[in-house]
Amino acid sequence: MSGALSPIEQAAVDSIDPARIERELRAILAIQSVTGNEAAVQAAMAELMAAAGLEVRQVATDPGLLAIDPDWPGSEVERTTLPVVIGRAGVGGGRRVIVLGHVDVVPVGDESLWRTPPWTPTLVDGAIHARGPST
Repeated sequence: MSGALSPIEQAAVDSIDPARIERELRAILAIQSVTGNEAAVQAAMAELMAAAGLEVRQVATDPGLLAIDPDWPGSEVERTTLPVVIGRAGVGGGRRVIVLGHVDVVPVGDESLWRTPPWTPTLVDGAIHARGPST
């Protein structure tokens, strides 16, 4: 097998815009998305998905109904909302890629213990530091 990329793979690589990725990541990390308060970050995620050409659907789930399921793993905090955003490409058939993640974080605690402000994404030694990213 050769190390050459197929035309489709090369087109995908060529479409990557590192500056845009950093800009969008910083915008998301600056949103205070503490568990139970994810509406603002989910709205931002929906905007990014729509800007990327995805079909976006927002689902307002009922945490109370989810919690009665015997397989419900529990929640760190009481919730009245649990917004879910779904972005779909190629609607109507074809291959699919699923990216699943969560956008909430635990509270920052004592901010004086942080090397950088938790809600101000800061580049340090090539890695972005903020509340949320794992680098």
